Formats: sequence, C-alpha cells, structure tokens
Amino acid sequence: MNRNSLSLAALSSLMLLSLPAAADETVVWEESFDKNGQLSQLGWTAERQFEKDNFVVEDGRLQATCEFNPYKGSLYSRRIPFVKQGYIAWEAKSNGAGYNHLSLQVKFYDVLTSYTGLANGSWCRHYSWGKTDDWKTVGDVPRKGANWVKYKVAFDVDAKTMEYYIDDMENPVRIDTDVMLAPEKDGKSTLKIGNYGLANGSILNEVDNIRLVSITGQRSDAKIENTAIVFRGIAFGSYQLDRILEELKVSGSTNYDLETYGAALSPTNQFRLSKKPHPRPSSLPRYIIMADMPLGEVVPEYVQKVILHSVDRGATLLVLGGLFTLNKGEFQGALLGKAMPVEIGSPWTMKRLDAGEKIDGASAGDGRVRFLHDLKLKKDARILAKAGDHVFMAARNHGKGRILVCLGMPCGEYSNDEVPFWEWDKWPEFVAAMMNEE
Repeated sequence: MNRNSLSLAALSSLMLLSLPAAADETVVWEESFDKNGQLSQLGWTAERQFEKDNFVVEDGRLQATCEFNPYKGSLYSRRIPFVKQGYIAWEAKSNGAGYNHLSLQVKFYDVLTSYTGLANGSWCRHYSWGKTDDWKTVGDVPRKGANWVKYKVAFDVDAKTMEYYIDDMENPVRIDTDVMLAPEKDGKSTLKIGNYGLANGSILNEVDNIRLVSITGQRSDAKIENTAIVFRGIAFGSYQLDRILEELKVSGSTNYDLETYGAALSPTNQFRLSKKPHPRPSSLPRYIIMADMPLGEVVPEYVQKVILHSVDRGATLLVLGGLFTLNKGEFQGALLGKAMPVEIGSPWTMKRLDAGEKIDGASAGDGRVRFLHDLKLKKDARILAKAGDHVFMAARNHGKGRILVCLGMPCGEYSNDEVPFWEWDKWPEFVAAMMNEE
C-alpha cells in the first residue's frame, strides 16, 4: 500500500543527499501490502509457524502479532533479487513500548536485524555468517510511541560495507566494514520477516513499504566547501569550539559526539559516536576538529580514511590534546596516528610543568599551560607555537592540506593570576589563525 508516499519520497531524497546525481536508483522489488489476507497466502513462504502468532495483512500493512516463544516464533520468507549496491528500506512500529523484547526480526542478505523494546529501545543487527562481533546495537530507536519509524540499510558488495539509517538522517547511525555479502546458488537472495520469540507479552508489530533499490553510476568527485566537521569528545566543552567556528567563518558545521553506553554491563569505558560520517561524502569540509576524541572502535579506519581524504584534497585537520586523544585514544598504529606531526608512543606521555608556561603571543598571565603531551616531532613537521621551551602546536603537510596537533591538555590547577589556555579570551582567535596559516 502506498500509505505514505511522502515517506517514500523522503527515503529517495535521503540517498540523493549522499550520492551524486550521476548515480541512478532503480526499485527492483517492493512490498506495499496492498492485498489483505494471511501472509502465507500472499506469496510469502511459511518457514516456521507458531499457532499463537498471527501474521496478517490488513489496512494496507503487515500486522504481526508476536507472542512469547523463545527462538521459535513464526518466520516467513520471500525470494528477492540480489543487488550489489543499493539499499533496502522499510517502516515499522510496535505497541511494545516498555517491553524488554526482541520480537520482530527482518533478515536479508544473511544479515538479521531485530528490535529490543521497539519504540523505547534499540535496533540491533547480527551477521549469521559468524562475524566475531555478531550482535551489535545499531542505534537507539526514536521514542515515538505508536508512530512509524523508518529504517534503511545501504550496502556495497565490492566495498564490503553496510550502512544503517533511522528516519531521515543524512549520516548513518552505524557503518560496518569487511562485510561479506554474496548471492545464493541461484543468484538471488531471501528476505525473511519473523518473530524472534522473546517478547514479554503479546506485541503487535506493523511493517510497511519494503523496497529494495539498486544504485548504479559513478560517484562524482566531492569538492571542498567552507564547512567544518567537529568530533566532540569527553572534554570538548573546555575548548570554546563554537567561538572557534565563528572565527573560522564557516557556512555550516556538523557535530559527531562521543556517547557512553553499557556502563552497567562493563567495568571498562564503552564509547560510540552519536552518528557516523558517510564513507563517500558528497562534499568535503574545509576544517576538521577532533576535541579529546579517541579512535579505536569509536572512529574506525573507514572514518579515518574519510578524514585523511579530505585533508589530501585541501582540508585542515586540528587534533586537540586530552586524556582521551593522545593518551588513551588508541592513536598508536592507527592511520590517523601515523599521519600526525608527532610520534605517537606510550599512552602515558603527559608532562606536568612546574609553572604555567605562556603560549607564544599571549599577554602576561594569559594562555597558560600546565600539562601537555611530551611527544617527539616528526622530521617534516614544523612548530607553530610554543609554551615556554615546549612545543604547544605543530603542523605537518598532508597532500594539499595540513594536520595540526595541539599538545596542551585542558587540565591542572592554576594560580589566581594565571588564565588557562583554553579559557583565554583570545584562544578561539589564536586557533583560527593557526588553522588558516599557510
């Protein structure tokens, strides 16, 4: 049923935000649930049926009543084409707010996605071919109560990537790399919809507007625009980032925020980005700022490649020091770490200065530094500013752009007549000048 043509149009335009006009989209298969009846009577194969479940099409949508039956709920399948590059999109809603359950599953291309506490919980995915981190949370489901939520999974077989979108977001909420996708023996694939069986009670899930879209054509070469992207880590609030962006006079900016999760489940820090940059952006930023942002799983290799590609094309990257960047940020051996102006060694390189050293150009008392990362400069790096005898900011060319690193750390106790560098009134102006220095 074309119940929500505006939603379908929004999904199409969403991909156009990420892909250039040269890329063509073709709907190769869709299910709009126009005909009423039991799902098994409408071209779907019942692989497993639980007598208490009820999968019926009414009012132009699939209405799947899912009952408790662990891992043995009803499961229906349908053959669909195998597409090498494209996306599958659908809409779903549930009356299960407040339940702790994984009741509805949607499986395709050997990838299973399920919901836990739909309308008040998370969207999860699982690779049935045995990827080591099989179950992962894709993202939080918008808390819309009984309203519809849109889901989309974009994939590229050759690039081995899968991107996950919720509602009309431009950037994916999660991207998986090294994904192995292949057709079945007959060259097709299978779409499955079923009850995972872990509901705490009777839950009505509804599904509509399933579309499989093929994308062909070449991506145009993205251009540098006067914008900025900012990775806001643990101590980002100290750095006056908004004022720095004002001094840079950018036309717009996008934030990628560090989130903590699973604190009750693990004694170690667990971080993730609030959203992920697109692996093939339609435009590139002129400025990139990383403020106390770790790498590792938070900023995986594909994101680092996107960042370095922007720098190669002419962007300026500034990495601001901090405990979760150059100390515990897993820069050692990472692509981004290898491109830095300094040698990234031990995670514990923090140096305490006996007195607050003044940054070059600061007036008496202003721009003081108590703690900094004591790291060795690379041979082709150059010093932009010092704090006393210590390197405070350095730069290194990378392609047509530059990578800057600030070795100062926003921590420590200062005397009443000292102003920490990050609280210095001219700090935003100083940073902008360094980022624009030729």
